[in-house]
Amino acid sequence: MVFSSKPWKVFIFFMFLLVVLPLTVAYIPSESLGVFKSGENVELLQLCSNETSLCDSCNISSVVYPNSSTAITNVAMNKREGDFNYILNSNYTKEIGRYSVNGFCNAGSSVRVFSYFFDVTTNGNEKPDGIVIVIFILLFTVFVVGLLGLLLYNIFHLIQWDFDAKDLTINISAYFALFVTYILGKEYLGNSFIDGFLVWMIGVTATTNVVLPIIAFFISYVKGGLGFNEK
Repeated sequence: MVFSSKPWKVFIFFMFLLVVLPLTVAYIPSESLGVFKSGENVELLQLCSNETSLCDSCNISSVVYPNSSTAITNVAMNKREGDFNYILNSNYTKEIGRYSVNGFCNAGSSVRVFSYFFDVTTNGNEKPDGIVIVIFILLFTVFVVGLLGLLLYNIFHLIQWDFDAKDLTINISAYFALFVTYILGKEYLGNSFIDGFLVWMIGVTATTNVVLPIIAFFISYVKGGLGFNEK
C-alpha cells in the first residue's frame, strides 16, 4: 500500500509545539505568599519584629475564599524563633482561585496589621497566560480530531486487511503522544476538565489505537502470508 508521511509530520510538529511553548509563569508580587495545589495544607507565614526582638504575638483575623466567603476567623499564629506561622488545613484549600489573608501583630503597645494573598490551582503551578491556554486548547482539539481520523483510517484498512507495520507504528506513537500531551497539560495548563477528558481519551485509544491496530496488523500479516503461500 502507499503510505503518506504527512501523519508523521503532523505529530512531530505537534510535539515540537508542546515542548517549545513559552510556558513561563507570571510574576508573583511581594504581597503574595505563592501558589499551592488544591486540597493540600498551606503554611501561612508572617514576619514581625521591633529593633531587638520578635513581636509578642500575631493573629489571623480572617482567611477569605475566592468567592468572598470566610474560611477561618480569629486564630492565633504560632511563634517561632524567626517568624510566626499557621497551618491552614487542606479542607480549606479545595476551591480554585485567590485567597486573602488578613491579620495583626502585637509589638508592645503598638499593633501592626498585615494583609496578603495566595493562589490555589489544580496542579500547584501559576496559571498560564491566556495565549498559552488558547494554544493548548487548539492543540488538544487538533489532536482529538487527528485521533478520530486515525480511527477511521484503521477501520478502512482493517476491512481491506492491508494494515502494515507503518500503520501500526504511527498508531502506537500517537497513543504515547497522547500520554505526553496529558502530562504537559496537567503540569502547565492545570485544567481539570481537559485533564479528565484526556484520561478518558487514553482509555479509549488504548483499544482503538493499540489493541485494534495490533489485531489488524497480525491478521493482515497472516492473510498476506497465506496469500503468498497459495501463489
